[in-house]
Order: sequence, then C-alpha cells, then structure tokens
Amino acid sequence: MPTASGDVAGHRDVLPHLRSPALRRGGVREVTIGFILVGASAFVLLGVGPRLLGAAAFSGVGIIWTLSTVFGVGVATPTEQLINRRMNAGAPHPIRSPMAVLVVVAALTAVACVAFVGRLPSASALPAMVTGCLVAIVGWVLTAGVRGRLAGAGDLRAYSVVLATEAGGRVVLALVAIALPSMRDILLPAAVGVPLVVGALVGLCWTIPSRAGIALRSARVPWEQAAFVLVALGFQATVNLAAVLIEARVGASQPAATGEFVSASTYFRVPLVLTGGVLTSALVVMSAATADRDLPRFRRSLRRSTGQAGAITLVPSLVLLVLAPVLLPVYYGSALGLPVLVYVSLAVSTVLAGLGSALTQSLLATGRSMWAALAWMLGALVTVAGLVAAAEVGAATGASLVAGPLVAGVVLLVAVRLAERRFLTHGDDGP
Repeated sequence: MPTASGDVAGHRDVLPHLRSPALRRGGVREVTIGFILVGASAFVLLGVGPRLLGAAAFSGVGIIWTLSTVFGVGVATPTEQLINRRMNAGAPHPIRSPMAVLVVVAALTAVACVAFVGRLPSASALPAMVTGCLVAIVGWVLTAGVRGRLAGAGDLRAYSVVLATEAGGRVVLALVAIALPSMRDILLPAAVGVPLVVGALVGLCWTIPSRAGIALRSARVPWEQAAFVLVALGFQATVNLAAVLIEARVGASQPAATGEFVSASTYFRVPLVLTGGVLTSALVVMSAATADRDLPRFRRSLRRSTGQAGAITLVPSLVLLVLAPVLLPVYYGSALGLPVLVYVSLAVSTVLAGLGSALTQSLLATGRSMWAALAWMLGALVTVAGLVAAAEVGAATGASLVAGPLVAGVVLLVAVRLAERRFLTHGDDGP
C-alpha cells in the first residue's frame, strides 16, 4: 500500500520486528490444517443434512450455507484481510474502522435476509432458515475481528485453533442432530453459524499486541476496504452464488435441484478451502515486501503462492472428478440428477478460481485492490448473466461456471504485470 513520503523507509530501523518471521507463531501448515478441518466439518453437515431432512428442507440448509459463505468470504473475510494487512504495515487504528464498516454492512445484510430468504420455496420446509442466516452473519462478524487480529499479530497457531474450534462445533451439532432427530430442524441450521460464534469466543483468549507505528495514507482506507469487499463479493458471486440462482430459477419446479447442486459444489470446491493457508501467508509476506519496496521478495512470494495454489487445486480436482460417480452418491445419500458437464465445469472453475485467488493477493498487498475488484466483478457479471439465462441446470450452467473465473483471471494477470512494473518500481498508487 502506498505510504506518505518516507513513512516506511523512516521506520525500517526501529520496526523490523513487526515483520520478523522468527517471532511469528505458526505458518502455512497450521492454517492449512485448520482450513482442512473446517472443510471436513462442512462435508459432515452437508452429508448428514439430506439423510435427516429430506430434499426440500435440505435445500434450505444449503441456502443458509451458501448465504453464510457469500457474506463470510465476501464481506467478513475481506475485513479480516484488511486488518491483517494494516497491522502488518503498522497502520494506526487497524481494527476499529474496518470493524465499524463491517457491522453496518452486516446489519443491512440481515435486513435483506429477513426480507428475501423467507420468500424462497425451501423456507416453508425449514422454518429456521431465516434464523440460521442471521446467526451466521453474527458469527462471521465476530470471526472477522478475532481472526484479523490474530493474523495481524502473526499468531497463526492461535488462528488455526479458532478454525479447529469452529470445525469441532459444527461436527458436534451434526452428531447431536443424528442422536436427537426431533431437534434436527433446529440443530442443522444452527450448525452453520453457531460454531463461528464459539470459535470467535475461543479466539478472544489470546491477547493481541498493538502494531500501530507507521503512518499510512488514511484517505485510502475507506476505499481500500470497499475494494476488498468488492473483490470478495465478486469472487463469491463467481464461485458460490449459483446455488441461490438455481433455487430462485427452478426451485419451485425442481425442489431437489438446489440441494443436489450444493452437494456437488461443496464436493468440488474442497480444494479452494485448502488454499486458505497459502493465501493468508502470502498476503502477509507480499504486504511487507511492498512496504519495503522489495520487488524480488514480492516476486518470489507471488511465484511460490501461485504455484502452490495451482497444485493444491489442480491435483485434488482431478481426483475428485474421477471419483465423483462413486463418492457423490454416497455423500448426498442417493444418485444426483446433474449432468456430467456440470461436474467437469465445477472442477475446472475451481482450478481457475484458485489461481485467480493467488494473483488477487498480490494486488491487495500492493494497494491495487480496485483492479482486483474490477476483475472479480466482471467475472461475477459473466457468471450471473449466464446462470440467469439458463432455463435448467445443464450446459449453460456449466459454461457460466467456467467463463466467470476465466474472465477474472485474464484481467488479474494483466493487472499483476502492471503492478510489478509501475507500482513496485515507480511507486505508482494504482487505481
């Protein structure tokens, strides 16, 4: 992120410990394990759901999960990333302003959920659907503040404990729902958001030191947070909004379609969960490299994180695609009626989204977050337009799933090359 003249350079001799890897607790491995556990807990919840609730009610749980993911990864996680980046750069008030904005956005989202979710066809089969969405929103607000402070302080070990607690809580609620079938209509919707709240409360056990010290351009902060949110919202619309659009488009005529798609999407999006550790660490390293105008270190981190994200998404996606005819019916509980092309498209789009996420971190770190926002909003526009035009879950759905992240990736690649040449070498502020 650009700084006032001489701000970073003038503090290098007194604040090197703020970015010293030797003083950090944990790293990519611990965070990756935490995200794997969260992904596994999602599999447990969404695997138990159709067996306990039936197709129509499970579609309601699928909608809660989807909206929770869109808000959490689309709005709350960018706030976490902004807190992380600003604490690593030693910015003043790195937590208060981002969290204030998040609370306002969360309140508006809650109002929209009350007005919209209750009108969906699956709401009649799952009365707790609206409440489940609201609890998830609260959980994500708390989680963003806690995880952002932990990552900003470099305590990735405690960060991973928060993730593990969330995962454990979700599995426990799913198991209790199996033991108490009469409570399943309440426990399974609660298993989306309640574990987030519990994980955040556990994260409050760690005391996080203040990292303020380097004066950044305060005028950029509101725009930067808005850009971070637009990036994540665009990404989520490109990758995860399909289930909501399918429910709105064909939910009345095909009540099982949304639940089937949510199961297939969750199955094929697992590799994206595995990239969480790589992306969190990359943002820290590239933010520090940008502040120091260290282009070689920035490029090394970019190459490493992009290669890791590509490997983490490509190999598992191929394995999941080959095993889908066997594992997906076992996971869902019965045969799915989705075309094979949709499975292939989900696998391909997962790889493209993983590579795009790695490129995105470099733009966030260099203060060119509006370029990243533009890329993912274009990707979202392409995806949504294609899905709205699709009359059924078929070839047009598959094409839309691939086209969105492909368009975003092309724009991101161009923007990263511009950032390397102009921003890091000449101090260009970017858009």
